[in-house]
Parts: sequence; structure tokens; C-alpha cells
Amino acid sequence: MMGVDNMTSGSEANTAKSPDERREAGDIAAAVERVRRMEALFDRLSGALQHEPALLGSEEALRTAVRTLSAYQSGGDWQRDYELDEQGLLPADLKRGVLSQDGLYDLLCAPEIEAVLADGPDRGAEPVRIETVRTGTFSMEFFRFGRGSKTLVILPGLSVQSVMGAADAIAAAYRPIEDAYTVYVFDRRSDVPSPYTVKDMARDTAEAFRALGLKDVCLFGASQGGMIALVLAIEYPELVGRMVLGSSSAHVQEAQYRVLEEWIRLAKAGDRVGLYLAFGREIYPPAVFDACRDSLIAAAGTVTDAELARFIRLAEGTRGFDVVKDLDRIRCPVLAIGVYEDGVLDSDATMEIAEKLDVRPDFRLYLYTGYGHAAFDTAPDYKERLLRFFAS
Repeated sequence: MMGVDNMTSGSEANTAKSPDERREAGDIAAAVERVRRMEALFDRLSGALQHEPALLGSEEALRTAVRTLSAYQSGGDWQRDYELDEQGLLPADLKRGVLSQDGLYDLLCAPEIEAVLADGPDRGAEPVRIETVRTGTFSMEFFRFGRGSKTLVILPGLSVQSVMGAADAIAAAYRPIEDAYTVYVFDRRSDVPSPYTVKDMARDTAEAFRALGLKDVCLFGASQGGMIALVLAIEYPELVGRMVLGSSSAHVQEAQYRVLEEWIRLAKAGDRVGLYLAFGREIYPPAVFDACRDSLIAAAGTVTDAELARFIRLAEGTRGFDVVKDLDRIRCPVLAIGVYEDGVLDSDATMEIAEKLDVRPDFRLYLYTGYGHAAFDTAPDYKERLLRFFAS
């Protein structure tokens, strides 16, 4: 079967499914990942309210966590996951305090949390709904926002924890364009196999696009997401109308892979704090890293064993990636945005793409200075730059 389920559409749609349908591997995998993500947020907020205020991090992180849990409780996902648990379909060792009948309700009714739900710069905005696209072989989470006639798809980079937990924050960052664009943000597939190469990720993403009826989109890929975007433009050209590559690479050389190898080593050792700090140190400029250090340490305390295993598989999938010889097969206009001080892939990765594509009149190149690998998060004019390209 192919199609999309809105996972916060209410309990009626959930209970309409038969037990056999609920047992589909993709459904269970998606539920397990969702419970793990919500459990991490639940633990973080509970601990902060009881005795560890530092776990709250920034005000924006707090608002995002509270609204994500509120949407989970009220939208139907909580009921669905609770029913799966009652049927014994979730793993016995899955931490699931968030599924207790009173725990989440009591947390969200705490005065400090109710104040967050009623206040903040995004008050009045509808929480972003996490959805799942299902194909015959896998499921993949995504979210969408905006109501414009143009379609923008964002493929995020490698991260320790899924960006689905930051859906509200991402939507808020792109709110100025929601009248012109309908924006989709995709995760990787729910049950990440091993091995799982970048080309495998692109194949699954293309299948998810087709299941949702997406084609000729404006595509923005950041870091590993840019590698996936390159494969989509090469192998599935009908899906991509215009493409922006952010701090990405067409050829991950061994010297560039060493940074990822260190992250993988830390993840395999279960060193969550070391992993988050090493990750932040490489992707952010020093001033940003210093400002975020405490928040990174706090976030590390919410990382599950399953998230570490998933991170390792996705990071290992980048090794040996090389589509340089196929870049001339790309048909769509391309903007490559790099950073001179890229601590992960270095600026040579962006320049290698430029060397192959700069003979084309529809290719553009821009290099930042001082914003780090994650310039797509730190450079104040980044979104404006990519949107100007999509509109040109």
C-alpha cells in the first residue's frame, strides 16, 4: 500500500485499523521511535520541573518541547501508542513513562507548563503535526506547514536525534514564507537497516515523494541531506525543479570522513555528552558552541540507546559516497552554499561541486566566512538567500 497517515488526526482513525494492520513492521517501528522521542522530552521537562532547571535549555527549546508534547497528547498519537502498548505490540524494554494515563496530563497541567502554552512569540500558532508516509516496504516520518502553491522540501543533515522533535521551531523559522510555499521536512526511514548508504536513503526518499505526489519541487539539502538531494537530482530528475546544497559534498573523502568516524566512535562507546559536544564543536563557530554548550550537555541526557544505534548507521552510510562523475547528469538549476571554515567536510567539498558545475549558466556558488558547517542555522541571511534562488 502507498499513502500518508496524519498521525495526529484523532483516535477514531487509529481505532479503525485492524490488529493485523497495526502489526505491520513499519507501523510498529514508527510508534517505537515516536514514543522514544516523546519519552525523552517528557523526562527532560519532568526533571527540570522537579530539580534540574538547566535541562530546560533556552526558552525556544522549552516552548518547542512543551508544544510537541501537547500536540502528542491532544492530537491522537498518544492514544494510538497507548493502544499498541496495551496490545503488547511495543518492545518490553521500551521506556514508556509518557504513556502512563496520568503522567503526561499532570505534567502539562503544571503551572509553569501552562504558562508556556499560553505565552511566547508563537502563541496562537497551531502545533505542527508529525505525519507518516507508508510504502510497501518502509515508513518515514515528515511534517509540513505553509499553504503556498509552490512546494519546498527540506532534507536535514545527520543529527544525533531526529529533527521531528524540533518541528515547531523549524516551522517558526520559516514562517515568513508560509503564504508562498508549502514546506515538507523529511526524516530518514523509521527502521534504518544496516548497511544503509546515502544512495539507499535517496531511493527511499524518492519513493516517499512519489507516495505523496511530490515532483518538480524546490529542494534544499543540508550536509548529508544535500548528498541525498544530489542523488535525487541525478537519478530521479523529475522530482527536482531547483536545488540548493548547504555545506554538502559530492565525494566524501577519507580525510573528511574522519570527523564522522570520531562521532561514530563516541556513539558506539555510549558517550552521549562527548558525542554532543564533539558534534557541536565541529558544526558551530566557537562563539555559538560556547553559548550552546550547556544546552548540548542537557540534550545529551535525553539520548536513547536506539537513537545512538540509528545515528551510527546513518553516519556510516556516508562513507565512500561519490557522485562526482554523475554531476553532469543534473538537469535543474543549482545553488551550492559552503563555508570556508567548515569543520566537518571543509570548503573543498563545496568547491569540488563548483568545479564540475560552474560551466553551466544556471549554477550559482556562495561561500560564507565565520558561520561554521551549520551556516544554514547560524547565518542570518541564509534562508533569504536560498529563497531568492528558488524564486529566480
